[in-house]
Amino acid sequence: MLNLKNIKPSDIINKLKENDVNLPCHRCGSENFDFVSTTIVPINQNPNVLSVGGSAIPSAIIACSKCGVLSTHALAPLGLLESEEK
Repeated sequence: MLNLKNIKPSDIINKLKENDVNLPCHRCGSENFDFVSTTIVPINQNPNVLSVGGSAIPSAIIACSKCGVLSTHALAPLGLLESEEK
């Protein structure tokens, strides 16, 4: 079972910095961003059918501090996913 509760915002921010994710906002040019939340982005294999469950991408949502544009970063490539065995 996947547990996103143990991922700290500071861990996400540090990993983004380590990976040189440092370009300014693509909408307004601001260099200031805020962590919003972790989330699960569902992958819908059939866009004509609403489904619950299935494949998903654990992600972090980051917002530009000036204009509010959102960016979503998958947690797996950042090495931030933990599995919790039950």
